[in-house]
Amino acid sequence: MANVNDGESHDVFISYKRRTASAEARLIRSDLAQRGLRVFMDVTDLGGGLFDESLRERIAHTPNFIVVLAPHAMDRCADEGDWLRIEVSQAIATKRNIVPVILPGFRFPKELPEELSALPRYQSVEYSHIFYDAMMTRLLEMLDKPAHFRDKPPRKEGSLAENAKAFADRRWWIATGTFVFLAAVIALVMAYEQHAAKNKILAEATALRQDFANAAKTPPDSRQLYVTAVENDIDAILKLDPRNGTGFYYAGELKRLNNPELFTEKRCLIPAALKSQPGPLDQYEDDFYRYLDIEKSLPASQTGGGSSAELCYSRAPGYCPQRTAWIEHLLANDLYQEGLMAADRGVQTEMLGRALKFAQDAAQLYQDPNHNPGFSQCMDTESLIRAIQSNLGPSGK
Repeated sequence: MANVNDGESHDVFISYKRRTASAEARLIRSDLAQRGLRVFMDVTDLGGGLFDESLRERIAHTPNFIVVLAPHAMDRCADEGDWLRIEVSQAIATKRNIVPVILPGFRFPKELPEELSALPRYQSVEYSHIFYDAMMTRLLEMLDKPAHFRDKPPRKEGSLAENAKAFADRRWWIATGTFVFLAAVIALVMAYEQHAAKNKILAEATALRQDFANAAKTPPDSRQLYVTAVENDIDAILKLDPRNGTGFYYAGELKRLNNPELFTEKRCLIPAALKSQPGPLDQYEDDFYRYLDIEKSLPASQTGGGSSAELCYSRAPGYCPQRTAWIEHLLANDLYQEGLMAADRGVQTEMLGRALKFAQDAAQLYQDPNHNPGFSQCMDTESLIRAIQSNLGPSGK
């Protein structure tokens, strides 16, 4: 993050617990940004510098402070090192415009540290997925808005209350109409909940992508903050959807990132490392295989399409050809190196055969911008196919 004196400024600081309110906080941030407000969200917007000093300074120079309170968000507030406590107490001490956003099920602890004792007295907003637009209107009314604020409401999708009122104003319905009306309301609520769940997963996937990129570009001895963020993002996604491809994909990539003695920065296997650490790579491949097993069970509408990785981030289930091909490319490289080390020819042939199938599938599923099949990272896919076929002999071609 740039120093607050470098010309960068924000209108709103959002404080939240990543494990419990990440998706809601990001939805609020997106809505505020559409209105022209400059929003700061800790790890997402924090760059270099001392983490605690930078956050305290940012809070002190941001007029509005939104704290998103989900159930159990303040369970650790008695701990002086709890970051939510640190952020809220700094906002109170520096007299920011504090607006708590209360998620369903949240309750303040019976006892609060003295520095947080004023928090329950601030005027709050009740968070609602179903009445999201009305909730955001209320939240905006409570903010100190800068001159560049745009009083433009977000895209309307029709709230349950508006649809119900429009339907109820028709006086011609009787008993049968009542039944139809109730069925429509139930369907609308279910559709709205599905839409909200999809948006929540997509928001988490976007956060996970950024957090993983930050972890990958940070030296191993300094990346723990981002690794923890990635782990929390994965956990949140798989709680929402236990079969989610984005969750399984990044779980596998994170294991490789956390083992630089075995894998390169591109998460490619280091062949020489197998000599000092013999044995199968199952623990680093298990999440990839779970991804592939589920991918095969899904309809083409959820797994097919173009070759851009962006397709995966526009689909809540998290499956797309580019990601599938990349996983198969990595597994083909692993199996090829393991196969070369196998002492038994039968085992070697079996592993090389599996490697060939993965490599050929990857080449068929994905082409790079120059129309070359497969990937250039690790051993490139085409060279890998030729090397495997050479080791298998005529029967492998």
